[in-house]
Amino acid sequence: MNEQLCEVEISKIFVLNPRERNKQIAGEIKKNIEDVGLKRPITVTRKQFPQDGYEYDLVCGQGRLEAYIANNQTTIPAIIINVSEEDSLIMSLVENIARKNYQPYELFKNVKKLYDSGYTSVDIAQKTGLGKEYMSQIIKLLNKGEDRLLNAVECNRIPLNVAI
Repeated sequence: MNEQLCEVEISKIFVLNPRERNKQIAGEIKKNIEDVGLKRPITVTRKQFPQDGYEYDLVCGQGRLEAYIANNQTTIPAIIINVSEEDSLIMSLVENIARKNYQPYELFKNVKKLYDSGYTSVDIAQKTGLGKEYMSQIIKLLNKGEDRLLNAVECNRIPLNVAI
């Protein structure tokens, strides 16, 4: 993967896979950046077809980006990688799964995006390291709009086979 470290204009970054952040955590990220600076650049990829002023898609680092915006910064250090929009979605999904405190609805929302983009449950399972059968069943529940059952499964209140 070809990588390049640059200062990127914040106004040119599109958050491809947004997620809501706890205000306390957002405040901690902002304060940490104010106190010690940015320890790790964000990761972006160039849009294949820039639109509405956006030239980059955010792959990871939404919290850091939001902290820079809150501190009235206009540029941010970014690693620019050369991947497709689909691959950047997958990388963002994997990044969210790797976080310690990801929310179940975030995982499912991202899985649904990938599935709607044409990835099969097998593709998604391979990219994320989650089981093929698990992913297949999760997608069945997603397609039926069973958000409450999905949440109950993820919180270990009911087994997946019972939800199905």
